[in-house]
Amino acid sequence: MNIEDILSREDTIFIDSSVIHLHKKRRNTARDRFIYALDDDRLDDNIKIAKDAICLLESKKVKVIPEVLAEVQHIENLLDRTIDLRARNRKLKRITEDVSTKDYQLSLLKDYIDSIVQLAGQSKVRNHNPLLSKLAELTDLITNQGGVKKPRKYEEYFKPYKSTDAKIVAHSIYEAIHEGNPSTILTGDSDFSAILPVSFKIMTSEYMKPQGDLLYKKLIENPITLYYKNGEGYEKAMSTDKIASVRMFRLNNLSYDENLRILEGVKHLLSDLPVPSQPQQSLLQQV
Repeated sequence: MNIEDILSREDTIFIDSSVIHLHKKRRNTARDRFIYALDDDRLDDNIKIAKDAICLLESKKVKVIPEVLAEVQHIENLLDRTIDLRARNRKLKRITEDVSTKDYQLSLLKDYIDSIVQLAGQSKVRNHNPLLSKLAELTDLITNQGGVKKPRKYEEYFKPYKSTDAKIVAHSIYEAIHEGNPSTILTGDSDFSAILPVSFKIMTSEYMKPQGDLLYKKLIENPITLYYKNGEGYEKAMSTDKIASVRMFRLNNLSYDENLRILEGVKHLLSDLPVPSQPQQSLLQQV
């Protein structure tokens, strides 16, 4: 499935920075230190990725959370570092090939990345509803204590943003239960295959009544759909309205006591979960 297909089918789309993840490699500096720079042997691929990202971000359907915007800005810094590194190597006569083509490609890529940062800023989520903060706490708790998968090890310049994936899931859940909208997550990151179903399963557990019943109904009525980037296209991975596949997901090797501790923590956070009045009142009457 390509970007145009997804844009025609979905109304609210959250993106992860992995969909704009450009090819990079380690470079040795003059002081024998290693830094990351864009791979100038794959500039054509990087330009294609950037053009697709612009097509995606130009749609008014796309939402960018602040953490993703920060990661995109790091990509912009990575490109600037690459350009500076090539200029330094040229000055030291470490580059012997004809540089005109690659310099042009880097210049074109810089224009695209600058546009991506600007478009991502325009699409930035600016919602500070207390419910959103509460859901972010829940997904962080489930991700960090659930033993599902340890936070992914980013390179040094990504370290401040390890909980980005959980926050994207929290924003999607907020769309479902507060805004009443189905939503889509586009990613190239396998962490979501654990975070989304486990968040769904724990938050909607019967142990969490009555809030669990409420969240369950809302996430079925307004499903969250996950798409993985697969080459140049996207592949549908899961959706919260497909109950059988999501509820079969199991926590990884958790003891009874560990599982109970997590559930108690989630229940405590859910106990004072702020809810919108009209849609949730009607649902509570059905429970």
